[in-house]
Order: sequence, then structure tokens, then C-alpha cells
Amino acid sequence: MPRQAANTAQEYSCCVCYEPLEPPACSKQKAKCFHASPSPHGTCTECMAQYVETRIDSNQVERIKCPAPGCSRVLTDADIGPLLDESTFERLKKFRKQSRIDKNPHLRWCSVPGCEGHHRISPVSKKGACSQCKTPLCLRCGQLWHEGQLTCDQLEDQSFQQWARGKDVRSCPRCGIRIEKPSATWGCLFFFV
Repeated sequence: MPRQAANTAQEYSCCVCYEPLEPPACSKQKAKCFHASPSPHGTCTECMAQYVETRIDSNQVERIKCPAPGCSRVLTDADIGPLLDESTFERLKKFRKQSRIDKNPHLRWCSVPGCEGHHRISPVSKKGACSQCKTPLCLRCGQLWHEGQLTCDQLEDQSFQQWARGKDVRSCPRCGIRIEKPSATWGCLFFFV
């Protein structure tokens, strides 16, 4: 935020902590802190790094905007990279990838435990492969390839039956959907009274 100094030179303060920024003398600030959209303003390197890390910690990573009030400039990787240590920057890239895959209706995560790959859903093909581990996957249900063994519904039912073993699973008396009976310490017991 600009303010006029007594000697008529323009002085800036950090738009986060409001400490004065006197380029290039300010020890907390780096040269590329300033940009002119909609009006020139700056941010301490420490404040900007903390702001970006907070956005990463809360998984708000798609479009990290400048924290200055009224500024709509989206920070680029070139802006963000120098502010973060390598592991935090890698975490940012990982969260961005997760967000892109989660929001894309044509992509689905690999169902192999521990794999961070994905596969593209095809309207014409039933079989695909993970982009990372190359495991063959069913594009209809997202599970491991199972054609000729079970249908997708049968596989889902089998999976549910395995999960339900040893649990108090019953059918709802009203709608018939299978649900797990809650313990006596929580939840409404209406369905199982």
C-alpha cells in the first residue's frame, strides 16, 4: 500500500504485516515482491512465504492469488518456488495434481494401494491401465481388471461382503439398504430398536 513520505518519495508497506518496505533496503523483502496490479504494492518475503504455506496446508492450491486487498494476480510457480523449501514446493505440486485429477470427470485414481497414479476413463473401452504402475484396471468401476471373472456389480457386492464380515450389518427396515448398526455410544438407534 503506497503512502507518501515526508521527502515526497513513495514508500510502501507490506500488505500483510504493514511493516514499511523500502526497496531494496528492506532485509525482509526480495526484489520481485512488487507488482502493479491494480496499483503498486509489495509483501515481505516472510509474509508471502507464510501466506503460501498456509494455503498449501489448507489444500487451497489451485489458484494462489496475491494477498493484497483488491489484487487478483495469480502467483506463478516462479513467484512461489523461491519462497518455499523443496519438500513444501513438492507438496504444492502433489496437491495441485490431486486437485486436477479429482475435478476431471475423465480421470480416476488407481485402485492399487500405495499407487499415486491415475487412469483415463474411455467411453469406448472397458480396460485401461494406471499411468504410473501400469496395472490393468476396469474403466467402468475403477477396480483391478476382472472381465470374465465377475461383473462390476458382483465385484462390488463381494467387496462389501468381505468388509461386512464380523460387523453388525443389517438391512434398513424402511428402505432395505444394508447399513452397519451403530454402537450404543453414538448415533440414533431408531433402525435397530
